[in-house]
Amino acid sequence: KTVPRCAVYLPLIPSGSERSQDMTFIPPHRGRVRFDQVRLTTTFPFGLFAKTATLPFGKELIIYPAIDHQVKLPEWPQGIAAVESRPERGFGPTFWGLRAFVPGDYPRLIHWRASARQGTLMVREMEREVDHQILLSLAPWEKFLALPDSQQETVIALAASLAWRMSERGDAVGLQLPGTFLSPEPGREALHRLVRTLALLDPHTVSNVVGREATTPIAGSSFSVLQW
Repeated sequence: KTVPRCAVYLPLIPSGSERSQDMTFIPPHRGRVRFDQVRLTTTFPFGLFAKTATLPFGKELIIYPAIDHQVKLPEWPQGIAAVESRPERGFGPTFWGLRAFVPGDYPRLIHWRASARQGTLMVREMEREVDHQILLSLAPWEKFLALPDSQQETVIALAASLAWRMSERGDAVGLQLPGTFLSPEPGREALHRLVRTLALLDPHTVSNVVGREATTPIAGSSFSVLQW
C-alpha cells in the first residue's frame, strides 16, 4: 500500500548544493509501505508561478506492529519452567571472542587494538546466560481467523510486544505460525526476524509469511510455549 501524502518544506537550496530534511509520518498500517513517487514544487525565482515535477521514487519500508514497551510479561508457573540456562553470545561479563563489525553493533564493543591489526573494525562478543527459551504461537489458528480484523491486529501487536520485552531481558524467543517455525533464539537479529515475520503476516494468505518453512518444532527441542 502507498502512504498518505507527506510534505517537506525547504526554504532555499543554493545552486550546486544539497539539503536534507527529516520527515515524520504515522504509518497507516503494519507491513509493506511504498513511497512510489516524489513531487517537487518551487516558485523560484520570483514567487509568482509554481512549477512542479513528479519523479519516481520506488522506496519501501517494513512497518512493524505497534510495540508496547510496557506490556506485562507473563509469570511462569511451576511446571512450565524454562530450560536450563546455557552460554550464548550476547551482552554479559565474559569474553566470547572477536568478529568483524557489522551495522547495528554497539560502538562501545569495538576492539580498537585488534581493529588496527586487522585493518578493519573488530568487535568483542561477550557470553551471557539465556534464561528462557520461549515459543510464541497464534494457535489455535481457526480461532484467530474468526476474530474481527481489529482484534487480529491487537493479537499480532501483543505477540510482537511480548517478543520484544522477552528478548530485551535475555530470553530466546521463537514463533510458530501455520507453515512457519522460527526456533527460539536470543539476540537482536533473531528478534527483528521474528517481528518482521509478524509485520508481513497476512492472516488470510499464510503463504505471505516470511520465515523458515516448518510446521512443527525441531525434534528434541525443549522450550516453553506461550499461546494467546
